[in-house]
Amino acid sequence: MKNIGLVMCGCLLWTTVVSAQTSSLRFSGSPSVSRAALGKPAALQVRSVFPERNDGSLADPIRLVSHDSSSALMHAGYQQYDQSPYEDAGVPDGEQPADLCPPGQNPFGAEVNSEWVDVSGLDLFAAMPYYSDLQYGQGSVKDRGHVAGFYGYASTTFDMVEVGIESTAIDFRSGFQYHQEDYTFVWNNYSIKNFRWRAGVHYINSNSAPIDGGVIGILGAHFFQDRWEGGSDFYVSNYENFAPAVTVMEISPHIVFPYGPAKGELRGYYIHVDRDLGLGKRDFFSIEARISQDFGKFHTGAYGWGGEQTFAVRNDGFLVYNLTEKHRAGYGVEVGYKFTDHTKITGRGGQELFSDFNTQSKTQQTFLSLLLLHTF
Repeated sequence: MKNIGLVMCGCLLWTTVVSAQTSSLRFSGSPSVSRAALGKPAALQVRSVFPERNDGSLADPIRLVSHDSSSALMHAGYQQYDQSPYEDAGVPDGEQPADLCPPGQNPFGAEVNSEWVDVSGLDLFAAMPYYSDLQYGQGSVKDRGHVAGFYGYASTTFDMVEVGIESTAIDFRSGFQYHQEDYTFVWNNYSIKNFRWRAGVHYINSNSAPIDGGVIGILGAHFFQDRWEGGSDFYVSNYENFAPAVTVMEISPHIVFPYGPAKGELRGYYIHVDRDLGLGKRDFFSIEARISQDFGKFHTGAYGWGGEQTFAVRNDGFLVYNLTEKHRAGYGVEVGYKFTDHTKITGRGGQELFSDFNTQSKTQQTFLSLLLLHTF
């Protein structure tokens, strides 16, 4: 029932967002794959990039109006013209009727800051089911588990909404069965050229009292141009059912850059816990590196990180670790194959190295994941 209620709320919110927009520009990029807590695998790191082109030679151009003007202008005679802004209105070149506003202005008198945008071949929506198998080392009180989830996104003129729903089941060596559901909602806004602003929330429902009801707030600002991107995300995690309650703040700056034909990424993590959780410190630092490259229809990637983390939030807010474990490092690889321009399958495997929250023994988690992405 909770899943159904979330989907219905998401549909209602999305209907409201769409009704507030008067036309659609398409966004490229792949989704942020959702992953939940309890030492589950790091997920696909991707970006939503808004491609822009200013040569005005598009077959079906759309006029992008900046954040300080009304989106209604897209249906007010400001799209699909090359030399004369009045051709679509049936006015010959060189003539400008008094009842039509001059080029570069909107009907309300404000300056229009706009550029040509290529929207051909890009997809507004995505849906991706996925599954992960988890196995833990002998030093952990956890034995094995599995994760099943769904990720999706939808876009309008200046906004993109991402939703993640996930179910986790882990068998402990004692016979205890742990269950958790994660619900993630993130709103992205592109109304300022080359900027992506994001805000959202990640909620945790669990059969373990200290973890149940955990809430993570998400804020981020990112600048992108060509194949470069830089920015930072800020997270505040609150676990009211811990005794006493725990609040965790995290800052995660990153940069994405071209590396020959490949793409590289560097990301840092600073985590501050409001009290010592028995780990001997309250501040944790780490750094992560990723590289990926396409070979025709195939995609390959690898990542690794090192340092110290606890209660970490990763993957743009879709992955949350919510136990008093000290994580030391992690690494993994992935291989993807594109069946069509809209459908892709990806396999991923790797390990996470950490100290068990109960025994404090150094151990590891091994994961294998399968993801099926379809955009439309």
